[in-house]
Amino acid sequence: MLPLAFKPRGKFRSISITGTYCALNCDMCRGFYLRQMMPASSPRILEKLCLKLRERGVEGFLISGGYDRRGALPIEPFLESIKRIKKMTGALISIHSGMIDPKTLEGAEEFIDFVDFEFLTNERSIMDVKKLNYTPEDYLDRMDSLSKIVRVVPHFILGLPGSSPSDVLSYVREISNMTDEVVILVLKSTPEAPRSKLSWDLNDLKIALSEARGSVPGITLSLGCMRPSKLKEVLDRYAVDIGFDRIANPRTDLIEKYKMSVFKCCCSVPTSELWRFL
Repeated sequence: MLPLAFKPRGKFRSISITGTYCALNCDMCRGFYLRQMMPASSPRILEKLCLKLRERGVEGFLISGGYDRRGALPIEPFLESIKRIKKMTGALISIHSGMIDPKTLEGAEEFIDFVDFEFLTNERSIMDVKKLNYTPEDYLDRMDSLSKIVRVVPHFILGLPGSSPSDVLSYVREISNMTDEVVILVLKSTPEAPRSKLSWDLNDLKIALSEARGSVPGITLSLGCMRPSKLKEVLDRYAVDIGFDRIANPRTDLIEKYKMSVFKCCCSVPTSELWRFL
């Protein structure tokens, strides 16, 4: 079965509730990804923006932003507004939570459809990149707690300093009973991030992708939007060959060659809601 293609434009928009600010300012981003989002720095602005976008045909929103010093999205002041947005628009709503306290989201499953959860798998990576005092087990416990409240889609990153493919794969296997989808990302440099010269062993990446597919045969496996452009053609074709279910922003020639169905949304959207984004 061929993978589905995802191009999150038009019908699905990403919004930052902190603008370009992030207390962590970590080496992986330095605000680069926040600058690609639409800013909404207050609950009132968020409501007005989402209503306006919904009138223009937008079907889904990712509510994201910079993290606080705990590595969590400061979403609590926005929850009532998000609840109203859901009631008024019926749009699909996801959040990029970080290490949010699960108590913050109790009851939010009524208006938040799923959580994109960045899962870090090596203590050195957590400290070196995020400057956070967590362990991989803390991420595992947090995902477990969140998954009891709302659908959680973990995002694993290959190539973080200090991390290895085996670190990632061990936790991909461990969370397989907590989710219906896993997203794999590959670290890339950005203009703002100091890690400007990343070197990859393409064979190691292929092995990691293949083993990830074999580790979770009954779960939707997605190749997410973060991956180096110079490796994109090879990795995308390989993901097709080994049976990935979804690919975010694949090359146009790949879509045409395999006649892939294209959805205008994030690759984390549940299958039951894909009809919105054709």
